[in-house]
Amino acid sequence: MALFDKDKLLKATQFATDKANELVEKQKNKNKNVFANISNDIPNSKVIKFNLEGEYYSRENIITFGTLNPNFSMNKAQLEKADHWGLIIEEYDFTNDYEITLEYEPKNKYDPNAIMVLFNGIKVGYINKYETAEVRQLIKHGIVGIDGVIEGTAKKVLLRSKEKPNGFVHKERENFNIRILIAIK
Repeated sequence: MALFDKDKLLKATQFATDKANELVEKQKNKNKNVFANISNDIPNSKVIKFNLEGEYYSRENIITFGTLNPNFSMNKAQLEKADHWGLIIEEYDFTNDYEITLEYEPKNKYDPNAIMVLFNGIKVGYINKYETAEVRQLIKHGIVGIDGVIEGTAKKVLLRSKEKPNGFVHKERENFNIRILIAIK
């Protein structure tokens, strides 16, 4: 007698893969919508994307923008009971609707050319030091719009494998990634 049904295991694995791909596409589309909005709102503009630095040190500020997902605190038995097989559960959901401000920080002890990025008046990171000169030029010549997105919350998913047919919870730690888009004429 087999410990697991091979066909059921293959179907469960395919289901988990499909769900993961579906959620990745959903996040990509969510981000495309944020980025498309700035392009559509400001015709004849050029949009430039920048990744931020220093998010690790602003973690407590960043999570204030997220809504805690109650399913994230569920243990393996609770996930099984809720039939959450293959569903990627993120710790936080970010709305990605922020008022973004750029501030020079000449007294920054690490970089006197630092540009701090604030979402709704709260520090979330800095423009990469190798891109501050470019951003300063954009500011000097006139930014006509700015938008941004927060990604990278902790995730977990209930899966089965050949080695663990009764299931296991796979977890990934958070790794925030914040991007901003600057529109210029």
